[in-house]
Amino acid sequence: MSGPKQNIRPSAVAGQFYPKRASELRLQVEDLLARACDAEIEGEIRGLIAPHAGYAFSGQTAAAAYRQIRGRTYDTAVVMAPSHRDVCDGVSIFPGDGYETPLGVVPVDVEMIDRLLEEDASLKKSSTGHAVGASQSPSCGHSGEHAVEVQIPFLQIVLPQGLRLLPIVMDCRSFETCRRLADALVRASEGRRILIVASSDLYHGYSREACVKSDDHTLETLESADPQRFSDALEKEMALACGGGPIVTMMEAARQLGASQALVVARTNSGEVTGERAGYVVGYGAALLYSPERASGLVDSDRAQLGMIARRSVEDTACGRVSEDPVLNSPGLGKELGAFVTLRNCGRLRGCIGDTDAHDPLAQTVQKMASAAASRDPRFPPVSKDELGVIEIEISVLGPVQPVMSAADITVGKHGLCVRKGTNQGVLLPQVAVEQGWDKTEFLNQATLKANLPQAAWKEPDAEIWTFTAEVISV
Repeated sequence: MSGPKQNIRPSAVAGQFYPKRASELRLQVEDLLARACDAEIEGEIRGLIAPHAGYAFSGQTAAAAYRQIRGRTYDTAVVMAPSHRDVCDGVSIFPGDGYETPLGVVPVDVEMIDRLLEEDASLKKSSTGHAVGASQSPSCGHSGEHAVEVQIPFLQIVLPQGLRLLPIVMDCRSFETCRRLADALVRASEGRRILIVASSDLYHGYSREACVKSDDHTLETLESADPQRFSDALEKEMALACGGGPIVTMMEAARQLGASQALVVARTNSGEVTGERAGYVVGYGAALLYSPERASGLVDSDRAQLGMIARRSVEDTACGRVSEDPVLNSPGLGKELGAFVTLRNCGRLRGCIGDTDAHDPLAQTVQKMASAAASRDPRFPPVSKDELGVIEIEISVLGPVQPVMSAADITVGKHGLCVRKGTNQGVLLPQVAVEQGWDKTEFLNQATLKANLPQAAWKEPDAEIWTFTAEVISV
């Protein structure tokens, strides 16, 4: 007896955006990947941005991003794209079982889609933007939307083992909508290693000079790894990207998954590719969002356990209970590492206490800092029982604190700062500079002010500057 008939989306643009024959397509993708360069990425790649024009135009730029994930392992690739053909009002999640290219069918992660719909009731399955031959503009000459599909052959080559797909088409780009979708994606992906792909070209217009200038600003803003900043730049048209909504959503979801750094790995435009000086031109960029390499040695079960320890400690403190000593049931929990615990109420800071020096097992340090953040941050009143349902917790597990001889050794987004002078000390976590949009000088000024010193005191000979990295765990 045969099983239920599957709903497979056949290729809509093979022969138009990339080769139609499987052998030719595989050769072209392999050649593009071979000609791309390796980037120095030390950490977990959470998301990427790749252009979606035909491979003859933007394939080499896209390959620069996909080369960086070759050999890595993911359970599901979430591919988000704008719609060029259908009128897509909001977010359209593919309702079928698989996406087909000449290289074969990639199964859709229907279980994660079901979880996604449970996490946000406003999300719906829809064929809008996914259906073959559903174009609202017959004169365009294409038989279907291409922006998701053109990413899939790259994924089939670089992630061949057990790849599952979650295709999303979206036209909206408001930060609130993007954040809601990102929140739902992160919650629905629990227990999975996911890669989030934002399919987007950049500038569209009639000037190569304007294209280069516009893409400069778009890619610079993107490298801040700050989704709110990028969203604001889109609204002001200081950043241009047809897939602006997918990019913002990817950046926010990647941030929640620990990505604090972004790197542009390639860029070009259609004029440079074709050699034409006049006429219509489109900008292309490839970028990665990644978590810095984890020096803590923690495994996923350690991170989950630390989250539970911090949550229980905050709840016990708010309810006037004494927390039981945490069980050190893994080597990671027993390591002597510094840690900070940050509390937020509906996104607003509610408390942050930590210790840069490692004196106790990590599990005990997290428990103590969570309790202190809930009750002893002098900037805020103690957390009340009524707030427990909305308190968000972020744990920053610190790497070694190391002295630096020059400000040139500080990298915003990678390093946290500790400025010391005499008995005064100011500490800021790596993610603070990214969240506030500070450059290196302002980051140093703010750390110095936090030490109750004049903001330029870090330049004085007797001032000490120390840096550290942090692995961020969102609870």
